[in-house]
Amino acid sequence: RRKLGSGDRDDRDYLWPHLFLCQEYKFTHAFLPSLARALTRLAAEKPEAFTDLTHGLDLICSRTLAFLLLTGWRGNPNRHANHVVDYLLGDSRRLSLGYDSMLGEGQIAVAISRATLKLIAPHCSDAAFSKLEAAILGFLNKMEEAHPRVVGYKKLLLLESLPEERMSAKAISICEQLKRKFPNADFSA
Repeated sequence: RRKLGSGDRDDRDYLWPHLFLCQEYKFTHAFLPSLARALTRLAAEKPEAFTDLTHGLDLICSRTLAFLLLTGWRGNPNRHANHVVDYLLGDSRRLSLGYDSMLGEGQIAVAISRATLKLIAPHCSDAAFSKLEAAILGFLNKMEEAHPRVVGYKKLLLLESLPEERMSAKAISICEQLKRKFPNADFSA
């Protein structure tokens, strides 16, 4: 097992190239979303079995596993909210998890992380929410660093995923500034 952040990263994630936000006409397009739906249902209906099945998987460096875990945890956000925050903050790449390709409408940037945040943020402890908000406020990915015109776009998408009633005045202010910078931001998907 490899722990994220250990510097020993395995970039060979053979299933990830088959993760698209599209119609599931082919087996390769349907496999991961179907597995994710099954995990979500398991987390909702048999939370102990889900916890036993996924124990230790959060230590493995894999976008595919991150997608499956985050999607599964959405099935029982009350139970997993604080753990999900710790997981997201354990590797900054997890906050920017999105789809590589999509057919149809919607915003794919950070879509997987955003969908998870929308469900877990209302349920996490105040301390966990504060850590999450601080991480989002400090969020800047490498692509944005290389293209200054888009600096803050993913941060805006992440902030929009948080319940405004829990956000600090600073976070609300930054979110409003970013909305002015990106007036055509698409918060769908």
